[in-house]
Amino acid sequence: MPDKSPSLADIEVVAPNFNRRYSGVTSTIIRLVSLQAKMVNIVGTGPNLPGEVPQISIPRLLRLAVTAPAVRPFRIWHARRNIEMLAGLLLKHVLRSPMKLVFTSAAQRHHSAYTQLLIRQMDAVI
Repeated sequence: MPDKSPSLADIEVVAPNFNRRYSGVTSTIIRLVSLQAKMVNIVGTGPNLPGEVPQISIPRLLRLAVTAPAVRPFRIWHARRNIEMLAGLLLKHVLRSPMKLVFTSAAQRHHSAYTQLLIRQMDAVI
């Protein structure tokens, strides 16, 4: 995946997409990251993101995780799936990354106990 993104120090928001299949969540990430990149230094990460989406590779993400951005003392990790919340928690608590974790829930059903556990550990829920 080629990196089409701002410099590491300038990245403010990371929107992960860890689903290999193309889904409704994936299409939302693709569209919103492309639009939001005009207003904020946001990147996507994960497989199968098209070239027009500003993105960062997983190795660069790990380098990014240990530094604070230039404009504020933290970055925002915007998760939409359980695996993405878990990855954000690992970055924040294991790698001690200066991250605020945000979860967007569009579920039209009840969340499982595991999902509820993850959600309780987020800094914000949309």
